[in-house]
Amino acid sequence: MSARPAAPRLLPAAEVLFEAADGGHEGLDALAAALGIGSGPVRADHLRYKPDRTVVGRLNADDGAPVGWVAGFGPAAADKAAGAWRLGEKLGIDLPALDLGGGHLLIAGPVGADKKLRRLLRRTRSVRADGSVRGEILNFNPGRRLVVRRRGPVEDVAISGPDGDVVVKLSHRAYGHIEDLTSALRACGVPALQPHPMAGAQDHGLVFEHYGTGDLSAGGTADEFEQAGHLLRRWHAAGASVAAVTALPRLDASARLRAVVSGIEGILPEAADRARRVAADLNEALAAAGGADVPVHGDYSADQLLRGPAGLRIIDADRAAWGPPGWDLGCFAAAELLAVADGRPRRLDGTENMLHGYGGVESVPAFVGAHVLLRALEPFRAADPRWAERVSGRLALAERLAAAPAAGGPAALTDAMTAAHAGPAHSLRGKP
Repeated sequence: MSARPAAPRLLPAAEVLFEAADGGHEGLDALAAALGIGSGPVRADHLRYKPDRTVVGRLNADDGAPVGWVAGFGPAAADKAAGAWRLGEKLGIDLPALDLGGGHLLIAGPVGADKKLRRLLRRTRSVRADGSVRGEILNFNPGRRLVVRRRGPVEDVAISGPDGDVVVKLSHRAYGHIEDLTSALRACGVPALQPHPMAGAQDHGLVFEHYGTGDLSAGGTADEFEQAGHLLRRWHAAGASVAAVTALPRLDASARLRAVVSGIEGILPEAADRARRVAADLNEALAAAGGADVPVHGDYSADQLLRGPAGLRIIDADRAAWGPPGWDLGCFAAAELLAVADGRPRRLDGTENMLHGYGGVESVPAFVGAHVLLRALEPFRAADPRWAERVSGRLALAERLAAAPAAGGPAALTDAMTAAHAGPAHSLRGKP
């Protein structure tokens, strides 16, 4: 049996965040308590790391609810730390810090003091003067996006869900294409939730009705997974309508894989050569798989499908682009495969049902492998104490999928995924 890869030395601030995830850290708890955003143990996830410089993450309460952000700085990023304090002073918010010695600092703040989102949050009146959020935070990715459930209507958007609530999505990156894209898709029979631009957000804020009681990743019937395939087929068939109303970017899978390889090189240098080889093998396999360009969702997985009384609704078309159909099919399959590999209560036959619903599936393993590699950094970003082992495990999984036979329908793909995960002597199909 091969030895587990050892996690390399990280910034002291990053080490604190991993310690907090593996049993708690009094210093991090004290930062949250000083802000009044945590009364018990807190932990961080959604980590983004620049070796020897910074680590940024989302701060979560003991129950997992997002409550703020945390940022660590090394001596080489002292100017960034000073900038964070100046921002706090400007907003009238005292940002507490933990001095880790040797010029290393850890600073925490509320959502409203997010460096890149703060102006947008205030323009849309999404936060209070103390930086706390109006409504229930559904998702927060520091510096990138905030998703909140609020009582409707909001500002000048006169919509709400059956329960009177709306979901507000605010993003540092513009949402400009999503309204026209969704209208075109809905005209083609795709049940995507209709976005409504938010006043003052300038293409960076959208409001949706609050729909359903959860998403397909929390469990669904075989018919619902098959319906997910039917709906994706409709999405892919809407090319003419989509092209008439919006200019989507062209998917650049190679660039995205290179970015992941660069990230692996920064946190696990001994795995960098292997990551480069896997990316090269996947690029070759993707080129061989081919596929005519269609409008792809870009992030199609079970958690992008809301379940409700009127059936499934598709959400989050932020990464929509022109690309091969296999890109979305592989994304869905990879998410299910990794859930099983991580021990979560999922089954690979959900993927098989989705693929049956889509119909005519060929040459998908390479796309599954590409999405496994794209998710290789997730254990690190989640502050998983065993992240080095699990990043290496995902590399191995992507490597095996790159070498899997390309031909075959849904059952053949499920067999390839099973073999990649557990080896030929085991089977995950139908396993609870």
